Amino acid sequence: MSVNKPSPPPTSGIKTGDILHILFRHKWKILIIAILGVIGAGVLPFVMSPPWESEAKLLIRYVIESKSPTQVGPEEGRVKSPDSRGETVIGSELQILTSYDLAYQVADIVGPQKIL
Repeated sequence: MSVNKPSPPPTSGIKTGDILHILFRHKWKILIIAILGVIGAGVLPFVMSPPWESEAKLLIRYVIESKSPTQVGPEEGRVKSPDSRGETVIGSELQILTSYDLAYQVADIVGPQKIL
């Protein structure tokens, strides 16, 4: 009498050899797609311009210099200008007056009816 030994159940899943076989079989396709992706990523910023551009400026108000209570002198409580002739203050005010945001707010408040 011969005894039939049960065959081992087939294993399911992907083995490392299967993955390596697929990679080596399709290596040219993978390489060409990767190169096209890198070229596309490099060319895209030159072809498409950004949809918006932002610019910001910071307004710092004039600061009254404060000293400790132990210091007493003629300059206590005076407003200090960043420069002696006030050019930076005038430059800051000019930037505010010529800004697009201020012009937009003024045009919105005044309206076309009053202008025309």
